[in-house]
Amino acid sequence: MTGKIKNLAGLLSQIFLILNLLLLYFLKYKNQNLSVSSFSLLNAGNILNLIVCAAGITGIAFLWKRNKQQGEIFKYLILIFISFILLLFAWFLTTIKLPLQRIYILQHPISHVFSGAIFIIYQFFTFAVVSIIWMRIINIKDLLWLRGVVNSVLITLLILTFAYYYSNLGRTFKSDLSDSPGKGNTAVVLGAAVWSDNTPSPTLASRNDKALELFNSGIVDQIVLTGSNAPGELSEAEVSFIYLKAKDVDTSRVQLETETTSTSAQIRYIKDVIIPNEDLNSVIIISDSYHLPRVKEICRFFNVDAKLTASELTLSFEDRIYYQIRESIALSIFWFFAL
Repeated sequence: MTGKIKNLAGLLSQIFLILNLLLLYFLKYKNQNLSVSSFSLLNAGNILNLIVCAAGITGIAFLWKRNKQQGEIFKYLILIFISFILLLFAWFLTTIKLPLQRIYILQHPISHVFSGAIFIIYQFFTFAVVSIIWMRIINIKDLLWLRGVVNSVLITLLILTFAYYYSNLGRTFKSDLSDSPGKGNTAVVLGAAVWSDNTPSPTLASRNDKALELFNSGIVDQIVLTGSNAPGELSEAEVSFIYLKAKDVDTSRVQLETETTSTSAQIRYIKDVIIPNEDLNSVIIISDSYHLPRVKEICRFFNVDAKLTASELTLSFEDRIYYQIRESIALSIFWFFAL
């Protein structure tokens, strides 16, 4: 391999790393129907994306500078190009309608789960490649791929651990609504699971109870119920409406949104439909304490100015651990891919 080809491989490796970053930023905002003008590097997820890219570019620069290592750069170019193809494939999956749209896994449409899995594979592969590059810099030669996979697992666990403790902050979340007179305030109840016979789960019921408390105390004068449905069920919003109606709420002050299937879609609904209302004073989002840190991150991503308040849901120790682990995974995925 001539010196020119080696230099070209090094340059292309860095170019593809930059293209990966730019494409990922583009997809994150496109996934949420936001314009590129909404981009902010101050979002935690965008910073994490930048750190991974910078680690790869810096590593390639070190190897490129070392003459004895330049012969390996072509291999890393191929690996980086594969990661770019994986990202393009993930993008492709978000643009098509896969069959079996009405099949749900963990309350998410199977098409979303499948495209999300490709994004995760892309990120895991990228972690492994960047790890291998840096191991070569410090002259580790044995079992590179195995070590790279192990390091990728460790990096993933580190991020999940950080997200877990970040979501744990929700346990101490207290919202001060004392400066929020009811006129023009709207409470938005985020959707949650519906049980058999169209019964609200304890999670959904507790969120509606909080909305009713705010309404009866005069803090809000409007309630918006959100959430779509799984096959064979009423929508989460409709089940919430029936629940509140049975508690004698003034139904003329209740609105339903029955299309959204995720927290991010509900925040986008707040941004696009609720906030433009000229008579609106403020939006108060109601969810559970373990969920609010992710809601807050999504609001920052959408540049939505809303107040957050926690339901009074009480969880057992086992359930609290389960929900916080699930939230840490969901928060990490949102940070990296805005899904």
